Amino acid sequence: MQVVALVTFTTTELFALFIWLPSYLHTYLGVSRADAHATNVIALIVFSLVMVGAGYATRWMSASKFALIGIGSLTLLSYPLFMMLQGGGLIALLFVQLAFALMAGCLFGAIFIVLPDLLKDNWQSMGMTVAYTLPVVIFGGTAPLVCGYLIEVTHLLTVPALYIVVMGIIALPVAYRLAFPESKRSIGKLGCRRKLIFIKQKES
Repeated sequence: MQVVALVTFTTTELFALFIWLPSYLHTYLGVSRADAHATNVIALIVFSLVMVGAGYATRWMSASKFALIGIGSLTLLSYPLFMMLQGGGLIALLFVQLAFALMAGCLFGAIFIVLPDLLKDNWQSMGMTVAYTLPVVIFGGTAPLVCGYLIEVTHLLTVPALYIVVMGIIALPVAYRLAFPESKRSIGKLGCRRKLIFIKQKES
């Protein structure tokens, strides 16, 4: 389930922010196709470079922390960045997409290191195949359709960002627990200490 939560968010934001975004810009915001696709290509190039850089940087910082940075920043900043797109010029359009590329690159550079670690003790390759494939098909593949439907229903041009935020809220606790497993252990130890104290007091 942890893998499913992480993959659901990862694929949803990938399809929504990089594959569907040029169509969103042209259809809903009136940006020319040339500008929408040109800025998208630049963002994809930056995304690829950041992804490689983040993957290399996991030599010095844990991959789970990079994943947490990516998920946390996308969850917090997707809505403000979508607000910037509304009525913004070409500079704002490029800035927003580069910001998305930077945050998503941190996530994608680390996520494929994090996911196998979650399944190394059980399920292994079968778990990875099932837990990755189904969310990609169900949530990633349908993200453009869902975002378009939500716009038609709510008449809010920023509603795709809210969809990403909801997915992020689901994935963020998982990413945090993976990045800081010591906090979970310390809470468990604290609970054990309290239980021992209670038993001793009861015996006395």
